[in-house]
Amino acid sequence: GKSIEQSKEKNKPAEISLTVLKNSNCKDCFDINKIVETIKNNNVKVLEEKSLAFDSEEAKSLISKYEIQRIPSLIVSGQIDRSGELGLINKGDALIFEDTKPIYFDLETNEEIGRVTSITIKEPGCKDCSDVSSLITQLIRTGVIISKESALDVSQAQDLIAKYKITKIPTIIFSKDLGSYQDSQVLSAWNQFGSIEDDGSYILRAVPPPYKDLTKNEVVGLVDVTYLNDNSCSNCYNVSLHKAILLNFGTFISKENRLDISSSEGKSLITKYKITKVPTIILTKEASAYSSLVEAWKQVGTVEDDGTFVFRNLEVLALLYKDLTTNQVVEPKPQTQTTEST
Repeated sequence: GKSIEQSKEKNKPAEISLTVLKNSNCKDCFDINKIVETIKNNNVKVLEEKSLAFDSEEAKSLISKYEIQRIPSLIVSGQIDRSGELGLINKGDALIFEDTKPIYFDLETNEEIGRVTSITIKEPGCKDCSDVSSLITQLIRTGVIISKESALDVSQAQDLIAKYKITKIPTIIFSKDLGSYQDSQVLSAWNQFGSIEDDGSYILRAVPPPYKDLTKNEVVGLVDVTYLNDNSCSNCYNVSLHKAILLNFGTFISKENRLDISSSEGKSLITKYKITKVPTIILTKEASAYSSLVEAWKQVGTVEDDGTFVFRNLEVLALLYKDLTTNQVVEPKPQTQTTEST
């Protein structure tokens, strides 16, 4: 009987009081009511619930006592030893909610934190330059609040370009408030995207090509592709399949040129680059702007002294091609990877 009584006592709802501290002027601040409802769904009995303006005398006393830094905040008092920590921070005689997400009111700086502004700098003459607005979309999807977006032409942004030593256009400058979104997946990997300046601004620097290189005053990443074919080889693979592969690497194809090995221009390329297998493709040096393509090219081709990319390892396709040294059609065996066990 004693055990039953102890069990009943233990399972009784913990009697607690809830005090919410708010800033009524911050209309779109973090919704603390969701946290309140979550706590109420636990095994608790709320004896008292009240909401205080953060600048009231009672609130100021609580803020000082529990060293609260962000508003809105929540204080749980009462039988907190029986309620569990409820995901809050134990500060002696009360549990405090401190994981307030942006937007919130910072009591140290007396300002709202989390309203991010963005400035996109573009080169109006570069119609083929990459669209960097997708980064803003990514940030919004991870919960970042972009309160204001603006765009400037290069001519209008000379002060910003000089201040932050920007060398690639288009780019985006985000205000320091972006730093308050530490839970954002994009922000956690920001070193892959750009830099954080001394004033807290976030600058996009890993601009995907094509982009305008301000140091060279030219657009980088406009790749011309030459498809070199042998029309007499009806069984040879379709050289056009390379286009889809290039696009998968994000390559911007500016111009396409199709040649047969019997043409004067085709013969010239075969001689110049000592090509022995066709069909094949030749890329202009602009392909060097695509790092993933450059890395993959090491396995399938060469980069010539003039920067031209020549596809040479036709065997990787496991498709019919023509060997120009023997004038024979070759059917390569599928390449397999071997592993050694230790």
